[in-house]
Amino acid sequence: MIKKRHSVEYILTMIAGIIMLVNSIPFIASLFIQLPSDIIFDRFRLELGEEGFRLAQIRIITSSLLSGIMLIVLATMMERHPRDLRHYGIMTIIVSVVSLVGMGLIHVVSIIITLIGIAGGSIAIIRGREGVIMIDATYKPIEHAEYFCSKCNIMFSSDNELRKHMVKHIEYD
Repeated sequence: MIKKRHSVEYILTMIAGIIMLVNSIPFIASLFIQLPSDIIFDRFRLELGEEGFRLAQIRIITSSLLSGIMLIVLATMMERHPRDLRHYGIMTIIVSVVSLVGMGLIHVVSIIITLIGIAGGSIAIIRGREGVIMIDATYKPIEHAEYFCSKCNIMFSSDNELRKHMVKHIEYD
């Protein structure tokens, strides 16, 4: 049995998403129980007041949970749809940066998470293909078909006649 190895961009983006989710756990816990005293959070609580600090906690929890889930979904999409890797890489970078801004709290863990997400997104962009890939298709006109202009209700005997007629519509519209 052959096992498929995960790509680097998948692993980095998944790690960033998981750490983002884990990052929200202390904030969720602090809503219900009193956590040990911390210099940064005590100062934060004094500056914002108790009600403002609660709102900041809810903002951090919401941002961490949503960003973590989005990064995990993006990592999964990178793995399942590698042809759109560049698009998912751009979205990963955007989600990583927005998560840092959305939390409103810049600390070491959030900066590390953002850097891991940016690294995963950058690798995805580098490895991804440009834009939408168009498959070269051969065109065969159908014989004995009637070609019909839906704008002016005129029938044509060939596809070329209809194309020339449609060019006139495009020029006048």
